[in-house]
Amino acid sequence: MVDALQCKPICLTTLDGRSLRIAADSFLAPGTVKVVVNEGFPIYVENPKEIKKDFDLLAPKVDKKERGDLLILFDVEFPATLTREQKMEIASIASISKA
Repeated sequence: MVDALQCKPICLTTLDGRSLRIAADSFLAPGTVKVVVNEGFPIYVENPKEIKKDFDLLAPKVDKKERGDLLILFDVEFPATLTREQKMEIASIASISKA
């Protein structure tokens, strides 16, 4: 929750093992969707000029230069209630992140 309030960058590992650092350029509320252009799955293309063997029909060729977009859905958990001290601490975090 603190990272979401401070808009800290998100570090994640993709399914193909790449490490990404995603800027959190705005407050991350629950249900926020962030689109990261060209960081999704590879786009599969078939080359009709290639001679295909029987087993080749099952495996499309991959154009590794192109990727789809990566969509990240944030599920940030916020407490249902806060004590006075917790509210003051969150207010100080928010004021620090604005500086």
